[in-house]
Amino acid sequence: MTTEHALALSEETRKRISAIADRHEQQLLEEALRESPGDFEILARLGELYPRLGRPEDGLTIDRTLVGMAPADPIVRYNFACSLALTGDVAAAFQALREAIRLGYTDLAHLLRDEDLAALRQEPVFNEVLRLLERLARGKRGEKRGE
Repeated sequence: MTTEHALALSEETRKRISAIADRHEQQLLEEALRESPGDFEILARLGELYPRLGRPEDGLTIDRTLVGMAPADPIVRYNFACSLALTGDVAAAFQALREAIRLGYTDLAHLLRDEDLAALRQEPVFNEVLRLLERLARGKRGEKRGE
């Protein structure tokens, strides 16, 4: 057996280790949050972590808090849209996604591959949101060139 083969982990083993790491990270972050209530960075990380742990409602609660703390932050609003989509509130998710774009969210490639938004991609209005993002992105590119 070569060293490379001995160190290679199967996909199943990597997933198990990742799940254990996520649970440990959750515990550490929750303890840190008890010591520093309202810490934006800790809340943001928990907001990302909870859905991966099968707790999308907890992620939504965190994201609502973050929107209250940073209402003009496009990433916070985008993450809020993701949480809404994961919890089945498609209409509110589209509203939050439009707001994220209006606030400056521009990562079209990420939006197209983000699994959190899978439920939205099936809706006809998703193409309208894509057009909005593309139109605003073109406008920003034109501003940068002085057009």
